[in-house]
Amino acid sequence: MFSALGIPFHPDVEAFCLDQRRERTPFSHPSRSLDDVLQSDWSVVLNGPEKRRSLDLLGGLLVELGYESRESLDRASWALA
Repeated sequence: MFSALGIPFHPDVEAFCLDQRRERTPFSHPSRSLDDVLQSDWSVVLNGPEKRRSLDLLGGLLVELGYESRESLDRASWALA
């Protein structure tokens, strides 16, 4: 898989995978119910400045992928001001 992606296989990756076989960690299972996968924790996890910064960084991509419109981002930015 790594060679197909064109990235080197690091020994730490193999060690992590072997450790997961021996003892499961939260990485081994979903960290939340898949029933609420369409819900975002964004509004409760991030504070105001973090929300503004995330919109600055991700807003264009959200619009491009159809998750937001330029207008919805403007409204969200205004509400965070």
